[in-house]
Amino acid sequence: VLPTDGSGMFELPFDYLIVATGASPAVSAPVAEEAPADDPPRLFALDALRTLELRETLRELAAGRDPGGFRVSVVGAGASGIQYAFELAEALRRLGLPGAVRVLDEGDRTLPEMPPRVHEYVAQRMACAGIEWLPGCRFEQQQGETLHYRAVDAGAQHTAPSQLTLLLAGVKAYPEPIATNRFGQI
Repeated sequence: VLPTDGSGMFELPFDYLIVATGASPAVSAPVAEEAPADDPPRLFALDALRTLELRETLRELAAGRDPGGFRVSVVGAGASGIQYAFELAEALRRLGLPGAVRVLDEGDRTLPEMPPRVHEYVAQRMACAGIEWLPGCRFEQQQGETLHYRAVDAGAQHTAPSQLTLLLAGVKAYPEPIATNRFGQI
């Protein structure tokens, strides 16, 4: 170990060493064009959600919409994406705001790290909560109030209305992955 105060190197015995290099979002947040200055932001990644006042943003974006015309999209069907989808659906209900939530993911099921029966349960609960599930869809971009995505299998491009889109498609190692053997050893 080499202390940052320059006091000299020393040995420190250990059984396991965790090298945590950090992470960055697995999906970047491309925007097709600059939005007008008076238009609120519509695309948020996980790091931006820490500062987003979601309740006020929902009210602002839903103001003046026709019933059922307000759409929120969540990109990513892992733990964070599913949690936010349910929270958003409940927030819309509690605030009395018209609208719906959709979840899209490149995979064919929610919570892919869990057993398949967990996906079946979550998909059923999403349907009961009115959350639309779009499996096999890759996020392309948010342009104004339009979400652009592509079908993974056929490559067909699609658009859908989305006044607010959250990018919660997981993380990847940053600045870069560290090569390990099959036991996770460096």
